[in-house]
Amino acid sequence: MGGQPLSPVAALFDAVAPVYETVGPPFFDHFGALLVEHAGVRRGDRVLDLAAGSGAVTVPALAAAGHSGSLLAVDVAPGMVERLAARLSSTGHPAARAELGDAARLEVDPGCFDVALCGFALFFLPEPVSALRAWQQAVRPGGTVAVSTWGREDAVFGALRDALAALGVESRPRGEAFDDPAVLAGALSDAGLAEVAVSTVALDLRLPDVDALLQWAGTHGGRAWLAQLDAEGRARLARRLRVQWPGEVVMTWHAHLAAGTR
Repeated sequence: MGGQPLSPVAALFDAVAPVYETVGPPFFDHFGALLVEHAGVRRGDRVLDLAAGSGAVTVPALAAAGHSGSLLAVDVAPGMVERLAARLSSTGHPAARAELGDAARLEVDPGCFDVALCGFALFFLPEPVSALRAWQQAVRPGGTVAVSTWGREDAVFGALRDALAALGVESRPRGEAFDDPAVLAGALSDAGLAEVAVSTVALDLRLPDVDALLQWAGTHGGRAWLAQLDAEGRARLARRLRVQWPGEVVMTWHAHLAAGTR
């Protein structure tokens, strides 16, 4: 990927890398640990983490695989890879590395992993089922592919999207959202995976006020939406949201965890 311009998604997460997950509780870490548990990562496993970001899935996967296991984390955003490489280096693990790579165009030898994981990125890919097929080929026969996607939308976040739309900012997903667990399971099955299992989990997220909500949204993918607003637009957005949430903001986030076997 050297020398090529970054895709919009890669550029977004490259820009947000320094502040990713720095506001609010460890939101993605919670779901990352649950995905690793759902995938059944074991001691000695060779793990592939796709669209690894800052390591929400990587770190618990590495802990589960132990020093007898190995891990390769790939991400399209150079800033995320740099941040994750430093995080992995600090563990002292002899066989854990982070590399620049595109989950949609995987370049690894077939069957060289026991488990392939992808946290909250499948819906960013232009051809999700094709990507799942490639991930299936990356694991050995009997190996596991596991992904997480968002479930039904939280009311606060839905109101944020509506308020953005009123200001001319489109934030609704244009591709497959996979918020229906049956659709997600069907995608894994269509990719050739067997014994597909989907579970739904939830997490309550509390932020002190609307200002903290917008700060939090700006430390991950929501940055792309907020960046389209000038100072007055952001002020109007905040005022609109404060009508419904004048104080503490409480959200309940649902996620689907899906795993299948090659």
